[in-house]
Amino acid sequence: MEPLDTMVLLKNKQLKKTAVRSDLLAILSEKKAPCDAMELLIKLRKKYGRLNKTTVYRQLQTLTYKKILKTIELGEGKKRYELKTDHHHHLICRKCKNIKDVRLKNDLSREESIITEKYRFRVIEHSLEFFGICRNCS
Repeated sequence: MEPLDTMVLLKNKQLKKTAVRSDLLAILSEKKAPCDAMELLIKLRKKYGRLNKTTVYRQLQTLTYKKILKTIELGEGKKRYELKTDHHHHLICRKCKNIKDVRLKNDLSREESIITEKYRFRVIEHSLEFFGICRNCS
């Protein structure tokens, strides 16, 4: 992934650049898997010391609303966050909980067209996650 230019990204979405926002985006750009709010809070507290969790949740909500972040739910009862970049799916190991991005060779636009036609349902977006056992846990 290219280095994230938070100033440009935030300006394009009419958001002010704040230290916490910038650091939050930097953490997510470096991570190889979606993060939950507590994981992000712990990383930010290493830099800022006492940081209210409401501040982090509010930033995540704003960045998601502005379509900078995407939320993912993996059946854990919590949301995870990642930068909204190229379209991809996830491989989730049931044993070690490792999450890996996967880009499919064939996109699902044909299937979306069939759904639209057959069910008269306009697909806005989709999420597809694969659960299994990774090679390290096999």
